[in-house]
Amino acid sequence: MKRIFIAAAVTAAITGATGTITAHADTINHSVRANYISKKNNVRNKVNNQNANNYYTTRQITQLSAIFESNNNPGSISTGKGDFGGKSYGAWQFSSNTGTLAEFINFLKRENYSFYFALVRAEYKQKGIQYGNEFDNVWKSIANKYPNTFYNLQMEFIRENYYDKLVRMLRRDGGFSKMLSNLAVQNVLVSTAVQNGVMGAYKIISPLKYRDNPRDFIKDIYNRRALVNEKGVLVNFYSSSNSVQQAIKWRLVREEDTALSMC
Repeated sequence: MKRIFIAAAVTAAITGATGTITAHADTINHSVRANYISKKNNVRNKVNNQNANNYYTTRQITQLSAIFESNNNPGSISTGKGDFGGKSYGAWQFSSNTGTLAEFINFLKRENYSFYFALVRAEYKQKGIQYGNEFDNVWKSIANKYPNTFYNLQMEFIRENYYDKLVRMLRRDGGFSKMLSNLAVQNVLVSTAVQNGVMGAYKIISPLKYRDNPRDFIKDIYNRRALVNEKGVLVNFYSSSNSVQQAIKWRLVREEDTALSMC
């Protein structure tokens, strides 16, 4: 295996709030660049307010991931084309194939039964078709009618099931105390756990103990997230199509740059 340092001209970009992937020839067009800069500044402004106790709200530590997953759209639904995870839903793109979406629906049973019931009933109406058009319509309807409530529920699910679990594992190992209090690092932990799963994120991050510099720590995390094999295939996304992999490579470039700007 070898590390790759992805150039800015990676030929793909994730566009819009639906998670649709659009391929480009060789360069990123001006509108995409402008959109990227706008998103980057938006993230920076939202999460740069640190307080004296190094305690950050759930919203602050989840912004980086939400923006790069879906442009902060709780009603987002990806096509799933070429993606091993299948169709993905919400601001943090809960995967339908890996069980994350089902876990979130079960979370709603505890936290908001009316949303839970509406989604389960929609799935039942599909007569065996899991997460079909009826389900998608109800998901979007909830997001349109109750955007803040639905967004906050998704956000708390991410905190509880991704960030908190990953941090517990890293604290158990030791050697990460200096890094875990940094807001940029916390955002990167959420992003890594969401994109690679908690165990996948742990495998990426756990070797990076006893670091003193958050910027170097973040760079090392993204280098490990971008590992490729001898054929140039992303090790952490080898089951995804080439177009999806190219989009992921470009996303990692943009996201790393934004994360570093938070330091």
